[in-house]
Amino acid sequence: MKDNNPFHIIPAKDGECINIIVEIAKNSRTKYEFNKKYGVIEVDRVLHTPIAYPFSYGLIPQTWNDYDHDPLDAIIISSESIMPGALTRCKVVGMLSVDDNGERDDKVLAVLADDPYVNHIESIDDMGNKLKEDIHYFMEHYKDLEKKTVKVNAWQNKKEAEEFIEECIECYFKTK
Repeated sequence: MKDNNPFHIIPAKDGECINIIVEIAKNSRTKYEFNKKYGVIEVDRVLHTPIAYPFSYGLIPQTWNDYDHDPLDAIIISSESIMPGALTRCKVVGMLSVDDNGERDDKVLAVLADDPYVNHIESIDDMGNKLKEDIHYFMEHYKDLEKKTVKVNAWQNKKEAEEFIEECIECYFKTK
């Protein structure tokens, strides 16, 4: 029922921050997805590769990405793993332009606002080369053993990410 579903209740934005519903915990190999119909986290699969997510991962509520026909995805930069189902307040720092098996599937890059170990990060440039390298490597290789191709096309800045978030919010309300 739409009335009780957090995806439809929680706004995409919270002041200067965005809200993200966590689907996958950092250091997990279990791929969870938010079931938009029932409003719960469900197991999609266990990754076929022996590498774990180097970040927590989720969706921005009340958004719709017309390119992949799903809510807008977000990579959460944090010092700790965040459990699936948790609601997080995050600062947008950029976006990763990704081609997932021939389909545009961009990922917002966000920093957990209440994490003193990472909340100094304001832009992609502040992330550091090792973190960017880890994210890039994971995204291009986590589906290798499924015989699917993921290609990171570009790192986009905060302004481009915020514009795409707005586009996805508008799309959500048009298709609602």
